[in-house]
Amino acid sequence: MTLRLHEYVEKESFNHPYTFVAAQTGLDEKTVRDIFNARAEFLGRWHRFETPRILGIDELYLNKRYRCILTNIEERTLLDLLATRRQDVVTNYLMKLKDRQKVEIVSMDMWNPYRAAVKAVLPQARIVVDKFHVVAWPTMP
Repeated sequence: MTLRLHEYVEKESFNHPYTFVAAQTGLDEKTVRDIFNARAEFLGRWHRFETPRILGIDELYLNKRYRCILTNIEERTLLDLLATRRQDVVTNYLMKLKDRQKVEIVSMDMWNPYRAAVKAVLPQARIVVDKFHVVAWPTMP
């Protein structure tokens, strides 16, 4: 494989499904996945995690279950994707945040377990309901 193709696969596999990149390049999906994993591992060694000033908490329906997604709103980056959105799991994650007193604002939907977890672990943080959920609330199931 040429260096140019390898770099292309690295870049595209962060933005598209492995099957898509494999079809575009004629490579096997496992090859694309291996290139992605090697790059992600390399970047992970150099990434310096910082507790966000503005934390976003939401859920994502993935693989037939809800999962909690945590983001750094100011940096527009993903912090973590939890296996579930249960209050005890979210609370445990927040308890392990380094320098959690740095969190000033938490933007989330109106789901009470998130609110309870934040109030218990981040009492200094101001809770803000995100605009999407306020606007969509009357139509949400």
